[in-house]
This record gives sequence, structure tokens and C-alpha cells, in this order.
Amino acid sequence: MSKRVSLLRFSIIINKIKQNPCSFADIHALLERESELEGSKLTVSKRTFNRDLDEIRSLYDIDIQYDSALRVYRIVSQDNIDLSNRLLEAFDLYHTIKISDNYAEVILLEKRKSQGTEHFYGLLHAIKNHFLIDLYYQKFWEEEPNMRVIAPLALKESRGRWYLLCKEGDIVKSFGLDRIKNFTINIEKFKPTAIDLPSLFKHCFGIINPLEETPENIVLSFTSDQGKYIKSYPLHESQQVISENKKELRIALKLRITHDFIMELMTFGSEMKVIEPQKLQNKLIQNFKKALELYQ
Repeated sequence: MSKRVSLLRFSIIINKIKQNPCSFADIHALLERESELEGSKLTVSKRTFNRDLDEIRSLYDIDIQYDSALRVYRIVSQDNIDLSNRLLEAFDLYHTIKISDNYAEVILLEKRKSQGTEHFYGLLHAIKNHFLIDLYYQKFWEEEPNMRVIAPLALKESRGRWYLLCKEGDIVKSFGLDRIKNFTINIEKFKPTAIDLPSLFKHCFGIINPLEETPENIVLSFTSDQGKYIKSYPLHESQQVISENKKELRIALKLRITHDFIMELMTFGSEMKVIEPQKLQNKLIQNFKKALELYQ
């Protein structure tokens, strides 16, 4: 049996049990129906099904157990929800493309340059084993890459791009993977220090993290139509709905006010108004005035 078929079966099992705890008979019936649609044999014995649960636990960190009292299988723990959901999404996309004839005509992918994901494996190896890296990095405004020695700490996704978080000297920095020209894993190791990276970026909109700035309480007002999009795709994890009616949606955020956040707010144009703080209001007014001057 191909690995693709096994992964497809895992995905079907997980999604079924996520919707509602169910029996093996329910899962088997669903796999039979999916087998007809896929043209592949997805049904398995109870013994193989139990091995599937072990594989799911190992691959996705989703622990599915049998509830003998209710006679159903249920998810009892999911250690890393974001990671497991991303893995499932990645397989769904891969499987859809794989089964689609002439997929380019019906699946319209964005045309964009490499995000630098080819560096993932080597960087993660260095991160886990605390190896220093000789990094050859080219900034957008530089003609040639520069070499620097860094201590890699983590990989971070932000606004559709991937970044390497690292220490250069005593300073935590970020480098876009798409601008890494090359790197060499050094034989020298660095001593890991306790840095709570999730907390460090908790109040950041993206990758810019001016620690000297205090996080601000921000209130934004959106038109009713734009508000529907903001609710379905929040600007930030701190987003909370304050009020909602037929005319507007108001949300609260707690963030450091950074250039990338201001640029994001400007994309909403007349569909959004800053209620507070006043200094954020002033920055947007200044930027809109400068933009208007370009057309006068």
C-alpha cells in the first residue's frame, strides 16, 4: 500500500473523529465510500486500524483512544494543534493536486518565488543540536551577500514568509529564509540560553519586534462588510470583538505599533478607522497625507 493512500486514510479518520466521536463500524463505512470515490482501497482491518492510530499519534501528535463506556473512538489529546492542522492542510493540498488531471487549469496557485523552505532540514538540524551557522545572507538593498556567524534558535512564519530566529552576539535577530543564499553548519556548538521566543513575539504583528516599545491597547472600527472578513481571519491572536452591529465591528488588540502593522492597517482604506490610541491615528493620517501628495 502506498504511503499516499495511508496518509489519505489517516486524514479521513482524523477529520471524521474531529467532527464526532464514532465507532470503528462508522469509520469503516466511511472508508468504503471514500474508496469508491478515490478508486483506491482505503478500508483496513481492526488490527491495521489500531496501527493507524499509533502512526497518527507519532506523525500528528493526535492521540485517539477507544472509549469503552460509549463504544466510540475520540481524540483525547492534541499536543500541537497548529502543527497538526498545518500537516493535514499540506496533505490535503498535495492529494488534491495529485488526483487532479491538468490541475493547472482548475487549481490556480500563486506565482511567487521560493520561500527558502529548502533550508528547513539543515537549519532544524543546527537548531536541535546547537551548532553555530556561517550564514550567507543578502538584504534587499545590498548587491552581495554578507557572511555572519549566528546561533540558530527557531523558525517562525509571518505573513506568508519564513524567518530564522537567531542570536548574533547577545541580540536576537530574524533573517528571511528567501534571502539566505547559503549556509554552512559549523563544527562549533553554542551554549543554549533560556529564551521564551513565543512570549518575545507575543505582542508583535509580524517579525518586527522593537522591545523598547510598550504594547499598546488598540481599538479599531471596521465597516460591517469588512468586519466579517476580520472575524473569520483575525489580525492577531490578541484580537477580541468589543461590539458589533449592522454598521460596524469594533475589535481590541494588544500590540507594539510597528511599521508592518501600520502598513497592514492602511490596506483597509476607508473600510477601517483607528479609535485609539491617538498616536496610531496620527501615524495613519500622516501616511495617508503623504500618499495623497503623490497624486497632487
